[in-house]
Amino acid sequence: MVHPNIARVLIQVTVVGAQILGRAFMEAYREAAAQGGSRAAAVKRTAQASGDAITDRLTRQTGISLVEASKILNVPGNAPKAAVSKNYKHLFDANDPKVGGSFYLQSAVYRANERFELEWKGKGKEEKPTPNPGTETEGSNQKDT
Repeated sequence: MVHPNIARVLIQVTVVGAQILGRAFMEAYREAAAQGGSRAAAVKRTAQASGDAITDRLTRQTGISLVEASKILNVPGNAPKAAVSKNYKHLFDANDPKVGGSFYLQSAVYRANERFELEWKGKGKEEKPTPNPGTETEGSNQKDT
């Protein structure tokens, strides 16, 4: 048989524990609300702060940001076309599946170069599109899926 005091103590411990958890959740909610609450809001604030709607639109359109594209091609984000083109050609050829490369990596390199070209075109800096080195090889499939 359970002693009446033990039951009362267990109920008090449960109530106090629930109050502590409730306070912790409320505090976490307040912090999240103060910080914007969602990733979408953070992205929106960042886009508004930068004022660069073209870049934001291109990131949504291509699924790759300029930062990611520059990391893939190993160039800075404001790299000249010659450096981007040089690294693109080298990485595209090095990852050709016909020479033992990875189609996945080759596709990532292609998309990164495409992102740079769209950035230049969107900002009116398009001089001449970078030639696609895969056009002479029939096996490299670069069509959009």
